[in-house]
Amino acid sequence: MVTMTRLETSVIGDGSGIDPGRRGVEPIACVRVHTDGGIVGLSEVFRVPPGVVQAIVGDINTHFGRLLIGQALTHPERLRQHVWDSLRRSPT
Repeated sequence: MVTMTRLETSVIGDGSGIDPGRRGVEPIACVRVHTDGGIVGLSEVFRVPPGVVQAIVGDINTHFGRLLIGQALTHPERLRQHVWDSLRRSPT
């Protein structure tokens, strides 16, 4: 069974001072997922400020890190539901 071992975030683009008139590239966050089976996946995150992505996706000390690191990749829909449910719960 392959499990997630690490989440890594990176931001690419021209930064917060982009000038659309000069064809600047708006920053976008990318997430790299590492597994214990040596599989590495890459995804981009749209419509979320890159700084927010860096704060909540990453090592075991982040919200998504706690939810996903150590989870099996056999049922992606279950993982999606697990993440969605964690965002819908009210803080206690």
